[in-house]
Amino acid sequence: MADYQALAPFTFQPLPLGSIQPLGWMNDQLTLMADGLAGHQYEFYHIVHHSPWIGGDSEYSILNEGLPYWFNGLVPLAYGLNDSRLIAQVEDATEYIVAHQWDDGWLGPEAPADRDLWARFPLFLGFIQLIEADNTQANRVLPAMYTFIELMHSMLVENTGLTQIWGRVRFPDMLISLQWLYENYPLGNQTMMLDTMYLLESRGFDWPSYWTKDNFIFADLDTIQDPINGDSSRFPFVHAVNAAQGLKAGATIYRFTGNDSILEKNRNGVKWTFSYHGDPAGSIIGDERESSLNANRGSELCTAVETMYSMSYLYHTLGDNYFADRCERAAFNALPVSITANHWAHQYLAVPSEPYAKQLSGNNPFWNVGDNGIIYGLGDNPPSGISIAGADRM
Repeated sequence: MADYQALAPFTFQPLPLGSIQPLGWMNDQLTLMADGLAGHQYEFYHIVHHSPWIGGDSEYSILNEGLPYWFNGLVPLAYGLNDSRLIAQVEDATEYIVAHQWDDGWLGPEAPADRDLWARFPLFLGFIQLIEADNTQANRVLPAMYTFIELMHSMLVENTGLTQIWGRVRFPDMLISLQWLYENYPLGNQTMMLDTMYLLESRGFDWPSYWTKDNFIFADLDTIQDPINGDSSRFPFVHAVNAAQGLKAGATIYRFTGNDSILEKNRNGVKWTFSYHGDPAGSIIGDERESSLNANRGSELCTAVETMYSMSYLYHTLGDNYFADRCERAAFNALPVSITANHWAHQYLAVPSEPYAKQLSGNNPFWNVGDNGIIYGLGDNPPSGISIAGADRM
């Protein structure tokens, strides 16, 4: 195992959730979310209300990520507004998840033969925010988290638990949670956590190597002779939501390795991604995969949210104003265009040249998005309404 060491410090230490009160525009936006879809899914939306995470049987994919996405967004919304109704939802879900932890430490619905770590990444981001906002939750949540981390560590040692591409490409999200615990509530577990960080990096996809001139795809993906489809080794890097989430990978790795050469690659990755695959609103063009820069191609709501989170994380970690500007651009342009004014409906894709939002009847230009991709509603393509709340976690 790796020895104990201090992590590289943030340039700007993030303020603890709940330590400041949102005012003005931010308060208006959070209130709209609380009064809209994000604040009411727990009451009626089957993917949350009947999630297998809380005893139900409704899910939209084998990844079981629906409720963790919702949870990760609802925690900062609830405590940011100090909304007792939403806090009660957070506490109800937390109580059930922790009370139903498997004997070996596993959290969530998968049976032993089918376990994949990915959905626990957004769950842990929600947990650390919950403890930060209400430290009375620590006695309940920390034991469950550390019992799971012990299991995750053993799974990674055995090279199991990352059966799908999503955990292997999105591992920086779990690094953030481990590093927060490492610095705030280590409880004597620093060596195991540090070793788990190294294991996640080694088992995950190599983002810094992708952000090099030899490997980065500068071309319009629709023009490449050898198509990059779901079974391509390069697909994980060009799935648009992955690309947005991965933009913080170098900074998360730098914090525990101290390898500052990785940071120049990370900066190149950000600049190249937005230069060659970015849209005018500040997000990444991609209809499940990065595509051409044509104005009839879309950008997912999920991608806008993950872009904002990665840029926010890079800014407080590295301090470059460029990242703050990119976060602000997506927040004021890419995010709101995909959500109705009352926050009760959303689009899966926003398209620059979009004179209407209607069912496309089989005549759509997208790489892998259905005919309902630009309709405002609560769809299952997938149900990115869950991601609306995720915008709060910056």
